[in-house]
Amino acid sequence: MTTHKYIKENILITGAAKRIGAVLAKYLCQCGYGIAIHYNHSAKDAENLLIDLKHYHDHIITIQADMRDDNFANTIMTQAKAKNFTIDHVIFNANYFSYDVADNINQTILDDMIQINIKAQLILADYVVKNIHDNYRDNIDNHFCFILDTRVNHPNPDFYSYGISQYALYGAYKMLAQALAPSIRVNAIAPGITLAGIHQTEEDFTRHATHTPLQKATSPNDIAHAVKFLMNTSSITGDLITLDNGEHLNAIGRDIAFWH
Repeated sequence: MTTHKYIKENILITGAAKRIGAVLAKYLCQCGYGIAIHYNHSAKDAENLLIDLKHYHDHIITIQADMRDDNFANTIMTQAKAKNFTIDHVIFNANYFSYDVADNINQTILDDMIQINIKAQLILADYVVKNIHDNYRDNIDNHFCFILDTRVNHPNPDFYSYGISQYALYGAYKMLAQALAPSIRVNAIAPGITLAGIHQTEEDFTRHATHTPLQKATSPNDIAHAVKFLMNTSSITGDLITLDNGEHLNAIGRDIAFWH
Protein backbone atom coordinates (compact mmCIF):
# COMPACT_ATOMS: atom_id res chain seq x y z
CA MET A 1 0.00 0.00 0.00
CA THR A 2 1.38 3.40 -0.97
CA THR A 3 1.12 6.52 1.15
CA HIS A 4 2.64 9.29 -1.00
CA LYS A 5 3.49 10.95 2.31
CA TYR A 6 7.16 11.36 3.20
CA ILE A 7 7.95 9.01 6.10
CA LYS A 8 11.28 10.66 6.98
CA GLU A 9 13.47 7.74 5.89
CA ASN A 10 15.77 8.00 2.89
CA ILE A 11 17.08 5.48 0.37
CA LEU A 12 20.09 5.76 -1.92
CA ILE A 13 19.58 3.65 -5.04
CA THR A 14 22.61 3.15 -7.25
CA GLY A 15 21.96 3.02 -10.98
CA ALA A 16 18.49 4.42 -10.41
CA ALA A 17 17.96 6.58 -13.49
CA LYS A 18 16.44 3.87 -15.67
CA ARG A 19 15.46 0.21 -16.02
CA ILE A 20 15.08 -1.71 -12.75
CA GLY A 21 16.56 1.12 -10.69
CA ALA A 22 13.92 3.57 -11.90
CA VAL A 23 11.13 1.11 -11.05
CA LEU A 24 12.54 0.71 -7.55
CA ALA A 25 12.81 4.48 -7.13
CA LYS A 26 9.24 5.15 -8.22
CA TYR A 27 7.68 2.39 -6.11
CA LEU A 28 9.60 3.25 -2.95
CA CYS A 29 8.93 6.96 -3.44
CA GLN A 30 5.21 6.14 -3.63
CA CYS A 31 5.65 4.25 -0.36
CA GLY A 32 6.87 7.48 1.24
CA TYR A 33 10.66 7.11 1.21
CA GLY A 34 13.00 9.92 0.26
CA ILE A 35 15.01 8.84 -2.78
CA ALA A 36 18.54 9.63 -3.94
CA ILE A 37 18.73 8.77 -7.64
CA HIS A 38 22.33 7.83 -8.41
CA TYR A 39 23.44 7.91 -12.04
CA ASN A 40 26.62 8.26 -14.06
CA HIS A 41 25.96 9.08 -17.73
CA SER A 42 22.14 9.04 -17.71
CA ALA A 43 21.64 12.66 -16.65
CA LYS A 44 18.51 13.25 -18.74
CA ASP A 45 16.87 10.05 -17.49
CA ALA A 46 17.73 11.00 -13.89
CA GLU A 47 16.29 14.50 -14.30
CA ASN A 48 13.08 13.17 -15.88
CA LEU A 49 12.70 10.66 -13.06
CA LEU A 50 13.28 13.41 -10.48
CA ILE A 51 10.48 15.47 -12.01
CA ASP A 52 8.19 12.43 -12.07
CA LEU A 53 8.86 11.48 -8.45
CA LYS A 54 8.27 15.01 -7.18
CA HIS A 55 4.61 14.46 -7.96
CA TYR A 56 4.59 12.28 -4.82
CA HIS A 57 6.72 14.37 -2.45
CA ASP A 58 9.74 16.68 -2.53
CA HIS A 59 12.36 14.58 -0.76
CA ILE A 60 14.07 13.47 -3.98
CA ILE A 61 17.61 14.27 -5.15
CA THR A 62 19.94 13.19 -7.91
CA ILE A 63 23.60 12.26 -7.41
CA GLN A 64 26.09 11.90 -10.25
CA ALA A 65 29.09 9.66 -9.59
CA ASP A 66 31.25 7.31 -11.66
CA MET A 67 31.74 3.88 -10.10
CA ARG A 68 35.05 3.57 -11.98
CA ASP A 69 36.37 6.49 -9.94
CA ASP A 70 38.20 5.60 -6.73
CA ASN A 71 36.50 8.64 -5.15
CA PHE A 72 33.04 7.27 -6.00
CA ALA A 73 31.89 6.72 -2.41
CA ASN A 74 33.21 10.07 -1.20
CA THR A 75 31.49 11.80 -4.13
CA ILE A 76 28.18 10.15 -3.21
CA MET A 77 28.43 11.19 0.43
CA THR A 78 29.58 14.73 -0.37
CA GLN A 79 26.68 15.36 -2.75
CA ALA A 80 24.16 13.84 -0.33
CA LYS A 81 25.40 16.07 2.48
CA ALA A 82 25.36 19.17 0.27
CA LYS A 83 21.69 18.43 -0.55
CA ASN A 84 20.77 17.75 3.10
CA PHE A 85 19.96 14.13 2.32
CA THR A 86 20.67 11.66 5.13
CA ILE A 87 21.16 8.12 3.81
CA ASP A 88 19.30 5.57 5.95
CA HIS A 89 19.11 2.67 3.50
CA VAL A 90 20.96 1.64 0.34
CA ILE A 91 19.89 -0.47 -2.62
CA PHE A 92 23.02 -1.58 -4.45
CA ASN A 93 21.38 -1.92 -7.84
CA ALA A 94 24.06 -0.72 -10.28
CA ASN A 95 26.03 -3.50 -11.98
CA TYR A 96 28.33 -3.69 -14.98
CA PHE A 97 27.52 -6.52 -17.40
CA SER A 98 29.67 -7.70 -20.30
CA TYR A 99 30.62 -10.98 -21.95
CA ASP A 100 33.83 -12.93 -21.68
CA VAL A 101 34.69 -16.60 -21.14
CA ALA A 102 36.81 -18.54 -18.69
CA ASP A 103 39.33 -19.77 -21.26
CA ASN A 104 39.83 -16.33 -22.80
CA ILE A 105 39.48 -13.71 -20.06
CA ASN A 106 39.22 -10.09 -21.15
CA GLN A 107 41.42 -8.32 -18.58
CA THR A 108 39.75 -4.95 -19.16
CA ILE A 109 36.33 -6.44 -18.49
CA LEU A 110 37.62 -8.25 -15.41
CA ASP A 111 39.17 -5.04 -14.05
CA ASP A 112 35.89 -3.16 -14.61
CA MET A 113 33.89 -5.91 -12.90
CA ILE A 114 36.15 -5.77 -9.87
CA GLN A 115 36.03 -1.96 -9.72
CA ILE A 116 32.32 -1.41 -10.42
CA ASN A 117 30.60 -4.53 -9.17
CA ILE A 118 32.76 -5.21 -6.11
CA LYS A 119 35.14 -2.46 -4.96
CA ALA A 120 32.91 0.60 -5.50
CA GLN A 121 29.91 -1.07 -3.86
CA LEU A 122 31.73 -2.32 -0.79
CA ILE A 123 33.56 0.95 -0.21
CA LEU A 124 30.25 2.80 -0.55
CA ALA A 125 28.76 0.47 2.04
CA ASP A 126 31.64 1.28 4.38
CA TYR A 127 31.15 5.04 3.95
CA VAL A 128 27.40 4.77 4.58
CA VAL A 129 27.94 2.60 7.68
CA LYS A 130 30.25 5.23 9.16
CA ASN A 131 27.78 7.97 8.30
CA ILE A 132 24.91 6.08 9.93
CA HIS A 133 26.97 5.54 13.09
CA ASP A 134 28.12 9.16 13.17
CA ASN A 135 24.61 10.53 12.60
CA TYR A 136 22.51 8.08 14.57
CA ARG A 137 18.77 8.44 14.01
CA ASP A 138 16.50 6.77 16.53
CA ASN A 139 13.80 4.33 15.35
CA ILE A 140 15.40 3.75 11.92
CA ASP A 141 15.81 0.09 10.96
CA ASN A 142 18.75 0.67 8.59
CA HIS A 143 18.90 -1.75 5.70
CA PHE A 144 21.21 -2.58 2.78
CA CYS A 145 19.90 -4.60 -0.17
CA PHE A 146 22.18 -5.96 -2.89
CA ILE A 147 20.60 -6.75 -6.27
CA LEU A 148 22.51 -9.80 -7.47
CA ASP A 149 21.82 -12.37 -10.21
CA THR A 150 20.18 -15.77 -10.02
CA ARG A 151 23.42 -17.29 -11.33
CA VAL A 152 24.61 -17.30 -7.71
CA ASN A 153 22.15 -20.21 -7.31
CA HIS A 154 23.47 -22.15 -10.31
CA PRO A 155 26.98 -21.31 -11.55
CA ASN A 156 27.85 -21.31 -15.22
CA PRO A 157 30.96 -20.09 -17.05
CA ASP A 158 29.19 -17.70 -19.45
CA PHE A 159 29.82 -14.01 -18.76
CA TYR A 160 32.73 -15.27 -16.68
CA SER A 161 34.06 -12.06 -15.14
CA TYR A 162 30.53 -10.88 -14.39
CA GLY A 163 29.80 -14.18 -12.68
CA ILE A 164 32.92 -13.82 -10.54
CA SER A 165 31.74 -10.38 -9.41
CA GLN A 166 28.32 -11.73 -8.50
CA TYR A 167 29.80 -14.53 -6.41
CA ALA A 168 32.04 -12.02 -4.64
CA LEU A 169 29.02 -9.90 -3.70
CA TYR A 170 27.11 -13.04 -2.72
CA GLY A 171 29.77 -13.74 -0.13
CA ALA A 172 30.21 -10.09 0.82
CA TYR A 173 26.58 -9.37 1.67
CA LYS A 174 26.51 -12.34 4.06
CA MET A 175 29.70 -11.19 5.77
CA LEU A 176 28.33 -7.66 5.99
CA ALA A 177 25.16 -9.00 7.59
CA GLN A 178 27.30 -10.66 10.25
CA ALA A 179 29.54 -7.65 10.76
CA LEU A 180 26.86 -4.95 10.85
CA ALA A 181 24.28 -6.64 13.07
CA PRO A 182 22.41 -5.53 15.05
CA SER A 183 22.56 -1.94 13.80
CA ILE A 184 22.18 -2.54 10.04
CA ARG A 185 20.43 -5.43 8.32
CA VAL A 186 21.84 -6.69 5.01
CA ASN A 187 19.98 -8.83 2.47
CA ALA A 188 20.02 -9.59 -1.24
CA ILE A 189 17.70 -10.28 -4.14
CA ALA A 190 18.65 -12.50 -7.09
CA PRO A 191 16.44 -11.85 -10.12
CA GLY A 192 16.53 -13.98 -13.22
CA ILE A 193 15.89 -12.72 -16.74
CA THR A 194 14.03 -9.43 -16.26
CA LEU A 195 14.61 -6.91 -19.05
CA ALA A 196 16.18 -7.31 -22.49
CA GLY A 197 19.94 -6.76 -22.29
CA ILE A 198 22.47 -5.40 -24.72
CA HIS A 199 23.17 -8.91 -26.00
CA GLN A 200 19.50 -9.68 -26.75
CA THR A 201 16.86 -8.63 -29.23
CA GLU A 202 13.31 -8.34 -27.90
CA GLU A 203 12.49 -11.53 -29.78
CA ASP A 204 15.41 -13.37 -28.16
CA PHE A 205 14.43 -11.99 -24.75
CA THR A 206 10.87 -13.29 -25.06
CA ARG A 207 12.11 -16.68 -26.24
CA HIS A 208 14.67 -16.97 -23.45
CA ALA A 209 12.07 -16.06 -20.82
CA THR A 210 9.82 -18.94 -21.90
CA HIS A 211 12.62 -21.37 -20.96
CA THR A 212 11.94 -20.80 -17.26
CA PRO A 213 9.51 -23.18 -15.53
CA LEU A 214 6.94 -20.37 -15.22
CA GLN A 215 7.62 -19.42 -18.85
CA LYS A 216 7.97 -15.71 -18.24
CA ALA A 217 10.43 -13.00 -17.28
CA THR A 218 10.73 -11.54 -13.80
CA SER A 219 8.73 -8.35 -13.34
CA PRO A 220 10.71 -5.33 -12.08
CA ASN A 221 7.69 -4.66 -9.85
CA ASP A 222 8.25 -8.02 -8.15
CA ILE A 223 11.80 -6.90 -7.35
CA ALA A 224 10.47 -3.64 -5.90
CA HIS A 225 7.93 -5.48 -3.75
CA ALA A 226 10.63 -7.88 -2.51
CA VAL A 227 12.86 -4.96 -1.53
CA LYS A 228 9.99 -3.41 0.43
CA PHE A 229 9.29 -6.76 2.13
CA LEU A 230 12.92 -7.02 3.25
CA MET A 231 12.91 -3.45 4.50
CA ASN A 232 9.70 -3.98 6.46
CA THR A 233 10.63 -7.34 8.01
CA SER A 234 12.93 -6.60 10.90
CA SER A 235 13.81 -10.23 11.64
CA ILE A 236 15.50 -10.85 8.26
CA THR A 237 19.23 -10.37 7.72
CA GLY A 238 21.79 -12.31 5.69
CA ASP A 239 19.11 -13.78 3.42
CA LEU A 240 18.62 -14.02 -0.34
CA ILE A 241 15.32 -13.87 -2.19
CA THR A 242 15.46 -15.50 -5.62
CA LEU A 243 13.03 -14.11 -8.21
CA ASP A 244 13.74 -16.09 -11.37
CA ASN A 245 10.50 -17.94 -12.20
CA GLY A 246 12.26 -21.20 -11.33
CA GLU A 247 15.20 -20.65 -13.71
CA HIS A 248 17.60 -22.15 -11.15
CA LEU A 249 15.61 -25.41 -11.28
CA ASN A 250 16.42 -25.85 -14.97
CA ALA A 251 20.15 -25.09 -14.66
CA ILE A 252 22.15 -26.74 -17.44
CA GLY A 253 25.56 -25.16 -16.93
CA ARG A 254 24.97 -22.29 -19.38
CA ASP A 255 23.52 -18.80 -19.13
CA ILE A 256 19.82 -18.71 -20.05
CA ALA A 257 20.72 -16.71 -23.17
CA PHE A 258 22.28 -19.90 -24.54
CA TRP A 259 19.46 -22.33 -23.69
CA HIS A 260 17.70 -23.90 -26.66
